[in-house]
Amino acid sequence: MKGPGTVALAAVTFLVFAALISVTDPYAARYLELCGTFFYEPVFIRTQLFQMGGISTLVSSFITQFFAAGWVGTIVCAAMMAGISLLYGSALPAAALVFLLFGTENCFPYMTFFLLCGIAVRCIPGRWRIAGIAVAGAYARLAFAPLFSQVQAPVMLWLPWVLASGAWVAEMAPWIRRHRRVVDAVAAVGVMVLLRWTAVPDEDVFFKRLECNAAQGRWEKTVKVCEVSPSRMDNPFFQNYYHLATAKLGLLTDRMFKFDISDESCLTVPPDRTLPTSIALGEIYWSCGLVARSMRHTFEAGEILGGYSPYLLERLAAENIVMGYDEVARKYVDLLGRTLLYRQRAKKYAAFMDGTGKFPEMERMMKAGRVAEGFCALTHTFEEELRQLLEVYPENRVAQQYLFSELILKRDLEGFKSALDSLWSKGVLPSPLPDGLQRTVVTYGIADWKVMERYGISEKILSELETFASHPERFRETVWYYLFCVSLNKAENR
Repeated sequence: MKGPGTVALAAVTFLVFAALISVTDPYAARYLELCGTFFYEPVFIRTQLFQMGGISTLVSSFITQFFAAGWVGTIVCAAMMAGISLLYGSALPAAALVFLLFGTENCFPYMTFFLLCGIAVRCIPGRWRIAGIAVAGAYARLAFAPLFSQVQAPVMLWLPWVLASGAWVAEMAPWIRRHRRVVDAVAAVGVMVLLRWTAVPDEDVFFKRLECNAAQGRWEKTVKVCEVSPSRMDNPFFQNYYHLATAKLGLLTDRMFKFDISDESCLTVPPDRTLPTSIALGEIYWSCGLVARSMRHTFEAGEILGGYSPYLLERLAAENIVMGYDEVARKYVDLLGRTLLYRQRAKKYAAFMDGTGKFPEMERMMKAGRVAEGFCALTHTFEEELRQLLEVYPENRVAQQYLFSELILKRDLEGFKSALDSLWSKGVLPSPLPDGLQRTVVTYGIADWKVMERYGISEKILSELETFASHPERFRETVWYYLFCVSLNKAENR
């Protein structure tokens, strides 16, 4: 495609795809970085190159390492789509290919392969280009066989090749050749509109938004994202991220009932050996200080990915440091130091282990994460481990909130009373207590004014209790409604 309009066309195509990616899933590229790895080591490079599709895999992993920096991922992906449009002489293949970004995390090497094939196809004489595209598509099926089995709709992987071939064939028609750019633009927009509503898994998009915010410690933003999307928050998996964020902010017991919940799965979903669940549970257990549980799910996430990204390597290094496995931790720190953007982090971990540098985050985790010797994450319940952890490090605010919340959701008021008395006597709870805890105390202690005075139950809470007795629907987001109204509704349904 030559002529003075080529640069302008490329610029317009770039802007369209950048807008599409930003609106549909602005965290798609950032999530690729969390799941990708590039080591500046000859062994790593040779290993990648000698695999089928190795060049595209190596190039893609090199590129994705830079996606950690803001909008770089969106800009690079949009530029790739613009390049594909120019190389194949049509925006149709790129219009289909870009939607792979919003699905599986292993799509980027495939997209890079498609771009590199476009460069090769441009070197083939016109009449043989369709044959070249067919051969490249067949090779892609062999080189990326695992990807074809992972995606929910393998047709999405074939569609770019079909559209690229169709674009070459369509150019043979004189009318289309005369109006090529208009026809191509209309068709590309049609493909994007169709795929936007049929091929974009909204739950995956929302998960990536939550996970990227959690990985960067943006807890206020996580809370905001959840609260402005109440229709999605019936899903216990998404509630896990919301409750983790509120626990980090010290608000879990106050906001635990912001959305409708039924049991403890809103705090920790059952493990199912999928990547989203393994990453989420690893985040929760690490934040609580249950490092053995966290390590288990970090390993699991790496197995599912088929390798360990810098994000997972950093977490494994930190977990092994806390558990006292210094030799293993140094191996992960060494691997982390062979990346580009995480080298400084690796130096901080190394200095901390050598005793030559300070690392406040790790110092807190050393206190929070060491549980009694021999205490195994595979043989005790979440509640038991939280209790044990708080015996060792009662100041752990996140673990406190999760223990209280777990007991409330089980409707174990005796257990709640015991845990509250123990932690209150140690002077590690905030005074006055958060409203959520005060409401729970009132539930079992309303007849005992010594209990009410001990915990400083406010007049505001007592006034709310009187209102709740006559208008319970006003308190749907409180522990009272969960304990009394939700249980009654369940009984009536049975």
